[in-house]
Amino acid sequence: MKKRTWAVYVLLLLSGIFIISLSLSPVWALDSAQAAKSKVQALVDRFPAQNTEARQALASQLMGMGSEGILLVCRLLVPPGTGDDTNARYALSALATNVSQEGGEKARELYAKALIKALDKQTNKEVQAFLIRQLQRTGKKESIKPLKRYLDNKRLCEPATQALLAIGTPDAEKVLLKALRATGANRVTLIKALGELQNKEATKKILPFATDTNDELRQVTLFALANIGDPLAEKAVSTVSLEAPSYERISAPSVYLLYAQRLSESGHKMQSANICRNLIASYTAPQENHIPHCLSWSMLWERMPLKISSKPWTASIRNCGLEP
Repeated sequence: MKKRTWAVYVLLLLSGIFIISLSLSPVWALDSAQAAKSKVQALVDRFPAQNTEARQALASQLMGMGSEGILLVCRLLVPPGTGDDTNARYALSALATNVSQEGGEKARELYAKALIKALDKQTNKEVQAFLIRQLQRTGKKESIKPLKRYLDNKRLCEPATQALLAIGTPDAEKVLLKALRATGANRVTLIKALGELQNKEATKKILPFATDTNDELRQVTLFALANIGDPLAEKAVSTVSLEAPSYERISAPSVYLLYAQRLSESGHKMQSANICRNLIASYTAPQENHIPHCLSWSMLWERMPLKISSKPWTASIRNCGLEP
């Protein structure tokens, strides 16, 4: 009987301790969260720091607080004109530098995933743009899908595209290519990026815009086609130099020569040489003669030195400082 009574007392005591701990746990959690918030604020207040070493030390302390510490810094960001978040921006920039140079892949991924989480919770477009720019510096494969969501946003397409451009993997290129259904400024941004990436799959998709009535779209498309260097684009690129108004002809040679260079780099040397010949023949007016002249001869001479024998051409080559 006594043993049973003792067992009941013990059970009641343990139950009481359990109930008390449950009632106190929210308080402990609140105290812990407040302590973390205060620590982060104290560290952020010390930015931008006196020198590089001090800045890296502060960034290391923030990284030591893990994902939650990074999120607490992100929560200090405010829309422009509503407060001063300069130190928080310095802190996040320092973190990006830290994980890129010293933190290793594990730290980089932790930082990038925390930024993505903060980005999803943020509603202000300017703050989101800042967070995306940090992903541009640190993001890799884990950032591609989250960034994809912002390619159809008028304000965020540009920073999201630049971030994907910096990642530069085949998966990032596929996302940019699929987003080409965009219109207006977003389309210009995407075409420019695909041109920089020299994405040959983009050629057929962007070719129709080479004759668009919008000047910016047309010129960005022509540069993209030239830099991609797909043989299919020659008609579009060559038409510019032959038929464009005089004000466009000034910039057309550089686009045409870039196209010739990319063709040559990909093994289409004869087609590249023919473009150089076309340029020489197309720009004959006194005020235009100097524009493509020496560059074209230089490219021709480099690619086909043994095939140039015409006396007029020989004189032109010598005038450009080359020897036949």
